[in-house]
This record gives sequence, structure tokens and C-alpha cells, in this order.
Amino acid sequence: MDRRGYRNTAAAAAFLAGTPGPNLRPMLRFLDRISYGLWMNLEAAVRAGEGQRQFGGFSAEQQQIFSAGVEAFSAASVVALTANYDFGRHRRVLDVAGGTGSFLIPILRRYPALQATLFELPGACAVARQRLASEPEGARVSVVEGHFFTDPLPAAMTG
Repeated sequence: MDRRGYRNTAAAAAFLAGTPGPNLRPMLRFLDRISYGLWMNLEAAVRAGEGQRQFGGFSAEQQQIFSAGVEAFSAASVVALTANYDFGRHRRVLDVAGGTGSFLIPILRRYPALQATLFELPGACAVARQRLASEPEGARVSVVEGHFFTDPLPAAMTG
């Protein structure tokens, strides 16, 4: 050990610096502030039948942390999906429980004629609307609030 204490390697620092490119800080914040506590209480939540209830009960700050963490965690998946599936044969795409809409942005960027609907819980929709407002592709996303376990999926929408 170095006398100055612990420090990140150059590789770790690259993912934790907050510079352009992959940034794992939101995912680590999500794991620390949201996920770990839920996993610690999983047995009690399952026994009480409350396993899904926590996802609608976040404070505004927790929702921001949750949404940013999930977006960081799933970033590599959307790159792979966009590169390997031809969305050009479709007019619309529906993202169920799509968080911030981060899966939709690169898809819509690659397919300019495509329209999208994001179906998500109300708290996540608030974060998604903020996130999508900062992207040109956000104008092609209809954000619909609902719970996929209890509400019907949105019908095809235009514009």
C-alpha cells in the first residue's frame, strides 16, 4: 500500500471522473443509496407481498438517483440493441418501464422517421420528461404514465 492511502487505478478513474464517455458514478450512487437497502429487506418485502411497491414510492431525490443509476447501468445494452436491430421497418416503438427514455434516444437518433412512446411510473415520467427535453429526439417521444402490472399498455399514438 502506498503511504498516501488508497487510490483508483487509471482505468477505474476513467469511469469515475465524470468526463464524457462511460460514467459509473450514477450506477454506484444508485447501488449505494437505493439498491443495497432494498436487497437487505428483500425477504421481508416478499413475505409481506410488497416486493414491487417500493418502485412507486421514491422521493424526488431517490427517483433522480434511481433513474440515473439505471440509465448508467443499461447504457451498453442500448448501444448493442441499436447496432443489432433494424428499427427502420417500424413506425413506432413502445418502451415499457423505460426509465428516463435513454434507450429511445439513440434509437430515434439513428432512425429519424421513428416515433416513440415511453410508458413508466409517474415519478420516473417526471425525470424522463426532464431528460428528454434536453435531447432533440425527445420531441418524438410521447410519455405516458402508468404501471405495467395494473394499467393497460398505451394504444398506438401519433406524433
